[in-house]
Amino acid sequence: MTESLIPGVLEQRITTASAHYAWRRLLNAYGEEPPGPAPTGMRVPPPAARWRMVPTPG
Repeated sequence: MTESLIPGVLEQRITTASAHYAWRRLLNAYGEEPPGPAPTGMRVPPPAARWRMVPTPG
């Protein structure tokens, strides 16, 4: 569910292009490598427990 929720929240707060960029940066910073064979650099959303560790802008 969080893999749908986070992008939706981003798109409501900023433009779609900026939301896609922010989502890509979040996945690169906090995402995990997918199980099994996958393209190089591919990331999947982290579990909810890891999302709680992401700092929020102050």
